[in-house]
Amino acid sequence: RRAPVSVSGWAEETELAPTTLVRTLKPVLTRHRVTDAAEPGRRSRALTLTGAGRDLLEQARPLWRAAQADVEHRLGEDGVAAFSVIGYTAMIFGAIFMGYALGSSPLMSYQYGAKNHAEMRSILFKSLGFIGVGSVLMFLAAEWLAGPLSAIFVSYDAALLEFTVNAYQIYAFAFLIMGIPIYASALFTSLGNGIVSAIIAFLRTIVFECGAVLLLPLILGIDGIWLSVTVGELAAAILSICFMVAFRRRYGYGKCGAVRQ
Repeated sequence: RRAPVSVSGWAEETELAPTTLVRTLKPVLTRHRVTDAAEPGRRSRALTLTGAGRDLLEQARPLWRAAQADVEHRLGEDGVAAFSVIGYTAMIFGAIFMGYALGSSPLMSYQYGAKNHAEMRSILFKSLGFIGVGSVLMFLAAEWLAGPLSAIFVSYDAALLEFTVNAYQIYAFAFLIMGIPIYASALFTSLGNGIVSAIIAFLRTIVFECGAVLLLPLILGIDGIWLSVTVGELAAAILSICFMVAFRRRYGYGKCGAVRQ
C-alpha cells in the first residue's frame, strides 16, 4: 500500500491495539523503513513505507508467495475457499475481544496511575470473567452457526459446504482461548509496558500461529490447518498468563488492598 494509512486503520487490520502497534513499529520507524507522512501540527499519524521499506517488502514478497503457495497446495481449492469463509466471519468474533480490551484499557491505566490496586484487581478479574464467559458463548455460537454462516458463501456446492462446516467447527476451538492474549496485550499497554505487549502480539501472530500452520499439517493432515490457530492461541495464552502472574506484584493488581496517594 503506497497511500499513507492511519494508526487506527492499521491497528484494525492487524487486530492490535493502536498503542501496541505504535510500539511494535518503533524498530522499522527507527530504521527508516516506515515514515510518518502526516502534516506538521497534526496529532494523527499517516504511516507509509519509505524507499528502503518498499525494497525490503519486495525482498520479502517472494518468500510470502512461496509460503502462501505451499499452504494453498496443502489445502487445495476447497481448503482455500473454506479458509476464506472462516477468515471473514472469525474476524467478527475477534473484534469483540479487541473492542473490550481497548475499552477497558483506559480504566486500568487510570487506576494504575491512582495506585488503586484493589480496583485494578477488580477490573482484571471482571475482565477475565467477561472473557471466559464470552469465549464459551462465542465457541457455542460458532459451532451452532457454522452451517448457516458457511452456507452464505458456499451453498452452491454441497461437498464444499460440508467440508467448510467441518473446518469451521474445528477452528471454533480457537474462540475459547484467543481472548486471553488479546486482553493481556492491551493490559500491558495500559500499564505502560509496551515491550511485553509487543512480545505477546508478535509471538501470537507471527511465531506461534505461523509455526503451527507449518508444522501441524505434517502430523494431522489438513485438519492441522484448522487446529493451528487454536494451538497458536493456546501458546500465546500460556505466555500471557505467565506474564500476568510474573508482573502482578510490580503493577499491584495482585494485591487485595487499595493503596491511594
